[in-house]
Amino acid sequence: MVDIVTLIHDYLKSDPVFSEIKDWNKANGFISLKDSGISVGIDRERYESGNRQHDNCTAHVKIFCWLRHKDQAIGERKVRELAHEIRMSLTEDEQRTLNGEVTGGFVSGIEYLTTSADSTLFLHIAEITYEVEYQEDRMRPVDAPTVLSLSHEIQLEEE
Repeated sequence: MVDIVTLIHDYLKSDPVFSEIKDWNKANGFISLKDSGISVGIDRERYESGNRQHDNCTAHVKIFCWLRHKDQAIGERKVRELAHEIRMSLTEDEQRTLNGEVTGGFVSGIEYLTTSADSTLFLHIAEITYEVEYQEDRMRPVDAPTVLSLSHEIQLEEE
């Protein structure tokens, strides 16, 4: 089973562009008020029949990024820039395969929201929808008995 949330979370977190992001989460829609952050979670998965071993899966991943800023216009611009940096990071490699870990993916949309965090501070949020395709195991793995050791030596009995 592919842990797509961890894969995308770790992929983004390893990108030096996001080195200033302090709050990283693997939870759908998690937004904290502590600091700027990114959270990754799956909204839904869709399966299509593949072969005996695997089905083809398309996961609709929600990536939230947020930051706080007292100036509404500047905060909105910065969260748009951050969202587009996430989009660029996810589509950097030519095949869009997250370093060969998935079949492909694309950002299908970005939505924005600004809300008042308190009387002098605004919270700026972007919700990025990333549709990622990969193969998922069709059956549970079967535990095969293990053989401790085999010997290829043949001993002949003497008469």
